[in-house]
Amino acid sequence: MTFPPEWFYHACDKSYQLATEHLPQAVRDRPMTTAFLLGTSAAYGTVAIIEKGLKRFLGERAEKIMPTLERIGLYSTVAVPLAITVLDPEFAKNLPQEHPVYTAGCLGLIAGSARRALEDLGVFTPLEKHVQQLWAKLRKTPPSELF
Repeated sequence: MTFPPEWFYHACDKSYQLATEHLPQAVRDRPMTTAFLLGTSAAYGTVAIIEKGLKRFLGERAEKIMPTLERIGLYSTVAVPLAITVLDPEFAKNLPQEHPVYTAGCLGLIAGSARRALEDLGVFTPLEKHVQQLWAKLRKTPPSELF
């Protein structure tokens, strides 16, 4: 069996195609940037959805287990690439050259999931607060001063 298995590439390709088919051509012309941004937003959103789901179903117990789960996730974002490098150094060495778009997408997944977990652990201010502050500032600013 090859690592990663063939179905992984097919699933990634299909997901990428579905996500980008309605994007402007200028965005599609930059596949590595697009893959990174899609990976980042998908991972960030997935972690947020999992967190909300746990809070809904577990109530206050979720507050006790979430920090542990988030730390495990953060350690995994470091441990998995290191393990791949140790277990199959040739694959790890060739991946960026042979599959640059997959590599960019995977780095985006790591960045998005790590960002969300670090927000929940109090290391970063949540992006939602930054967006809310920007939106409030934009609503107060007259259109003539925006441009």
